[in-house]
Amino acid sequence: MIADKIKQIPKRLSITSFIAQDDIKPTSLWEKEIRIALRNCKVFIPIVSRNFSKSDWTDQESGFALALRKSIIPVSVDKAPYGFIGKYQALRWDNNEAVEGVLQIAERIAEKGKLDVDSFIARFSKCSSFDDAAIVTRILVFIPRKQLNRFRMKKIVEAAIQNDQISNSWKSQPLLRKFVHYNQELLRPTSLSRFDKVFSVDSSEEENGEYL
Repeated sequence: MIADKIKQIPKRLSITSFIAQDDIKPTSLWEKEIRIALRNCKVFIPIVSRNFSKSDWTDQESGFALALRKSIIPVSVDKAPYGFIGKYQALRWDNNEAVEGVLQIAERIAEKGKLDVDSFIARFSKCSSFDDAAIVTRILVFIPRKQLNRFRMKKIVEAAIQNDQISNSWKSQPLLRKFVHYNQELLRPTSLSRFDKVFSVDSSEEENGEYL
């Protein structure tokens, strides 16, 4: 099930999600629980397929999310978003590229400023492998500057330096260089210098200005 695939990776990234058929207890009132979930959520992700409009709930849920002014990230399976959610750019879903699809959703969530930034930075600091670091870093760099401050940037740089699963991840390195230098005004010169010693800039990147 697509919704289950979408739910799994965000859980690894410290992003919580709610799917009615999975998260509502059998004895609960569905309408009440759905309303509570929609009020409390930061992002509403309608998974639009040919079956979407056949449901008794999906159009109502979409309308309720719009009325609550929630951020909306439609995912298009085999049908384009329609009605009031038709104005939102949808992410295309490919079952053969499910992991990539979920990561794109997570990137969009971060870009919209809807991550719990402190929890996500804590998750970043605990990366347990090179691949894990690559995935988490990929989302981290989408955090908007307006959500960052000196304390948060210091935490990010310290984690990047101290966790060798991050500093030795070749996929993470260029992303972090760009991100840290883009936000360098939030760092003390000594912190930036320490970062640059660990994340030394490849000469080809420097020539192309890729980290600036």
